[in-house]
Amino acid sequence: MPQEVIKKNHMDVAWHEYTDENGENVPVVDSSIAEKASVIGRVGIMFLSCGTGAWRVRSSMNTLAEALGITCTADIGLMSIEYTCYDGENGFTQSLCLTNTGVNTLKLNRLEHFIRNFEEEGKHMSGEQLHTFLTMLKKHMVYIPRLHWDLLQRSHAADLHSFLGAVRSRCSVHLSGQELEIISAAN
Repeated sequence: MPQEVIKKNHMDVAWHEYTDENGENVPVVDSSIAEKASVIGRVGIMFLSCGTGAWRVRSSMNTLAEALGITCTADIGLMSIEYTCYDGENGFTQSLCLTNTGVNTLKLNRLEHFIRNFEEEGKHMSGEQLHTFLTMLKKHMVYIPRLHWDLLQRSHAADLHSFLGAVRSRCSVHLSGQELEIISAAN
């Protein structure tokens, strides 16, 4: 009996199609509004897919827009972004949607690093190079499934010990080993 093929409800965005023709060697800052906006939108939806809030998503999109010399307005929901970018003469509007949601702090950390360095490094890359970089960044974002409960408890206790050790070395408050054990047992 043949199996029925279930079509995806959401189509993938072909990000590389938004890059300018023969623009591989042109910095994104000198590219079309569509190419600039595609980078901004893609980074925004990647941030949203990490499980972060609208404020952080909008802030990141605004940082990129400012570096690229354009204005961006965005309506950000829990799983979707509708945004428009303007360059003073032209505009580009796009609606993006996630198929699922979750929290990925590794991905969030790498994206924040990308945003912090965009002004110096990213805006001099071409749109094609940026989309290739973002594709590689996304591929290396491994989602870690639920860990065994016991292992999870031990990792939180180890994190707490490391955190409190760092606090102890920087503050005048000192906790004894016994107090650390009590705090760890409470978790």
